[in-house]
Parts: sequence; structure tokens; C-alpha cells
Amino acid sequence: MGITIHWEQKEKKNKIPEKVVRECIGFVEDVAKKEKWEIWFVQKEDKNDLIISVSPHPESETVVLIFKKNRSGECILENAFCKTQYAGFEIHKKVCKLLHAINQAYIPLRVYDEAKYYGVWDEAKGKENFGEGAAILKGFSDYLDKEFKGKTKFESACKNTKGWVNDFLDHSNLNKAASKHLKKLSKMFKSAKSAIEKELKASNELT
Repeated sequence: MGITIHWEQKEKKNKIPEKVVRECIGFVEDVAKKEKWEIWFVQKEDKNDLIISVSPHPESETVVLIFKKNRSGECILENAFCKTQYAGFEIHKKVCKLLHAINQAYIPLRVYDEAKYYGVWDEAKGKENFGEGAAILKGFSDYLDKEFKGKTKFESACKNTKGWVNDFLDHSNLNKAASKHLKKLSKMFKSAKSAIEKELKASNELT
């Protein structure tokens, strides 16, 4: 749960030359150094896979590019995703810009951005979508707190992360928006709970 960016190679039948892959990995490595992102893993020389994995933020998932190589040295990029919700919109924006640069200079990508920022580049709308995501997470946490009276280990992101807090355009509306989602979640879970109880009852009658 949380805003995520998904990407894949556009035409997988079009193999990527190994030289281009190495240049792409080098570019991502340079960006990571410039942005002071943690570089987790780089593999530029291997008979099977060429890989780079970087961490843009402690509260973000890693950006991983894995290129599967065939015997002729040509490569295919594996599908991947990166959840940025807890790291905040500024990190989300930088990951989108990185993918856009890769798409423009190295490998044609198909990118699906749950914040609807990639390809549109509307910062106000992107931040608004992040605020909506924050409200949904808070609503879910509030529902669990209410339903299980603190007995669950689930916690709201707002209790233990800082990344997205400043991205919500109107902080005064967060609780109001969360309350709206709490009502929706409450109805959804009650419906699911009722269906499960019916299934269990039917199963017990059969046995």
C-alpha cells in the first residue's frame, strides 16, 4: 500500500546492446553519486545479468535495473517498481526524472506512475495525489486502531515516517480526508468480515 512507480521495457523483442546497458548503468551510478543516494549493488561485467540497485531515500524502495543477457550479449530489461510514498514527493519526482532520462537516452520505457506525475509533470497535482495517498494510509491505520483497539501491530505511516508529511498541500485537511477514507474502509471490511463468517459457517455445517 502506497504510491509506487512501475516501469518496463517498451518493446522486449528489440534487444538492447550490451554497450548501451553499460552506459545506462554508468549514468544511473553517476546520478546516484550526485544525489548522494546509496548505491547498493552494481554488476557491469557478468555473463548472465547486468544490474544496478540504488536507494534514493531510507523510506523509499530501491530503484533496481536488471538486464538479462543472452549468448550474443544482447539484453532485456526486467519489469520493476519502486514505492516512494513514504519518502515524499521530492524523491518521487527525482525517480521519475531518472526514468525519463533513461527513456530518452538509453532504453524506451513504459512507465506507470500511481501519482500521475510522470509524463504530465504537474507538481501541484502530484503533491495532491501524495496527500490523498497519505490520507488513505492514515484512514486504514485509524480503522485498524478502532476495530482492534490497539491490539494490531499495524501503524500509520504518519507515526513513523517523515518523508511525505510536507507534501500534503493542506495539512488541515489530512484528518478530514482520513476520516472520509475511514468510513469507506469500515464498510468494506465489515462486508468482507460478514462474507468470511458466512463461508466459515457453511463450512462448519458441512463437517
